[in-house]
Amino acid sequence: MQMIIIAGQAGVGKTTAAKILAKEVFASGQIPVLLSFAGPLKEEAEKRGYSKKEHPDKYRKYCQEIGLARRKEDSDYWVKRFDDRVKEVIEKEKKDIEDKPKYWERVIIVDDCRYPNEVAYGILYNATLLFISAGERKIKDQDADWRNDASEEMARSLDTGKDPMVELFSNVVFNDRTIKMLTKIIKDSSGIWSGVEVSCEDDDGCQCSVCAAKRNGELPLLDDVINDIMTMLREISLFEDDEEDEDETPEESNT
Repeated sequence: MQMIIIAGQAGVGKTTAAKILAKEVFASGQIPVLLSFAGPLKEEAEKRGYSKKEHPDKYRKYCQEIGLARRKEDSDYWVKRFDDRVKEVIEKEKKDIEDKPKYWERVIIVDDCRYPNEVAYGILYNATLLFISAGERKIKDQDADWRNDASEEMARSLDTGKDPMVELFSNVVFNDRTIKMLTKIIKDSSGIWSGVEVSCEDDDGCQCSVCAAKRNGELPLLDDVINDIMTMLREISLFEDDEEDEDETPEESNT
């Protein structure tokens, strides 16, 4: 099982990219499975009778309030519910391996990565992490008040190019031209994205939680992965600070 997780600001083209990617994955002989981190929350809203099409305002309010309430109880609540879906896909793949002469590998494609713990979840599964940026293109409702919501905070920060967390993403795709150009970019890279295993350069010697768990045939704890990410980001930040200090003159470093 492979996983590709896409992040980016709302309206930048994440879902469009995921659909194009799904077609390419299918054409390559793999089975694309489109999932979303928000899927379990949306299903819960639908069960309560808040249809997105028939009751958009109530649906939106319910998702905002319940989504926040569950995260306050457990910051990983929705990630865990999402993981339940992933495990179902893994079980179906295992059954195919046992029952069918031809093995069709699943590729899970996620188009709504919005929070750091979702990035950490992707790393836990060695996912290919993609960030879609609008570049210089102005996206719809770019200055709307709702873009100040916590769900947009990570993407807005990453889009500056200065957030060290961007180092965790395999590729940054600029969707600032045409659908045809976006399709070409995805076609050219889809084979790598759906087959590459994102890992440390030296698995045998690395002591990070992901590599250590892999050597034992296990999955690490999500909290351990998050701690590793925070350590790495601090190291990147310190390294960048050192580089800036080397460029300073003695007078500048004392100001």
